[in-house]
Amino acid sequence: MQFTPRLQPQSIGDIFDAAVRLYRTHFTTFFGIVAVVLVPMTIFKLLGLYLWNSTSFVDLVQNFLVTNLATGVLAIVISCLYLSQSIEISAAYRQGARYIWRMLVASFALGLLALAIFLPFFLCIVGVVVRSSDSTTLELVSLIGLLMLVPIAWLLTRYVFITQAIVLEQNRPIDALKRSWQLTRNSFWRILMVVVAVSLLTYLLTTIPALLLNWVLTLVGMPNLLSAAQIASIVVTQLGLMLAMPIQLAIYTLLYYDMRVRHEAYDLELLSSQLAGMPRAEQGV
Repeated sequence: MQFTPRLQPQSIGDIFDAAVRLYRTHFTTFFGIVAVVLVPMTIFKLLGLYLWNSTSFVDLVQNFLVTNLATGVLAIVISCLYLSQSIEISAAYRQGARYIWRMLVASFALGLLALAIFLPFFLCIVGVVVRSSDSTTLELVSLIGLLMLVPIAWLLTRYVFITQAIVLEQNRPIDALKRSWQLTRNSFWRILMVVVAVSLLTYLLTTIPALLLNWVLTLVGMPNLLSAAQIASIVVTQLGLMLAMPIQLAIYTLLYYDMRVRHEAYDLELLSSQLAGMPRAEQGV
């Protein structure tokens, strides 16, 4: 089934609908792109759990390196499919690998920014715990924790297009941060609603199934419950990521193009570039 893009301003509902249709049309391709890197990581996690009773190092590699590579490749493939352009998966991986260091540096820079923002909240929590000894301590810590959601939401919203800015526009890390900031400048609340919805969807596909499975194992009183629950949690969470990452990147990439159409007339720019490559007779001039 051919997917036809809508390079015009779209509502949030239209973006989600288009992303779901793109996801369903190319599900095998998207799932395969993520599975290629996450299946080996799942095996390494299980080995780490068996050999050292820890998956910390593998988690670090996955969260910092593998996830950046997979999201970059997904953004490239989704962009090409959305714009009705052809691309081979191997070529997308080569392109994603070429920009992996830029994505890693951008992630590190964003992490430093997050640390600078969260440090005052952390110091407040430490101060409350050290100085307080009454029943209000938990309430104050909980309040500070809730307040931390504000900068988290702000960061996720203003820097949601870093991957697209790097792999689709070939920006350097700091330029990618600036580019994402620029694209989200006049649509913060609209993009925030999308980020919240996508975050909830990701949580639903990854964390909730693992919690439910652990609950079932507890209910049936399975022997070696702790080991079984850990193994089940790893496998189910990784499978959920394989399902969630493509739809997440589809929504964000289509939202990226929507922002460009709204604020930069990208639809006219793309049409102009296409016409420039046609013979004069095809241009209707």
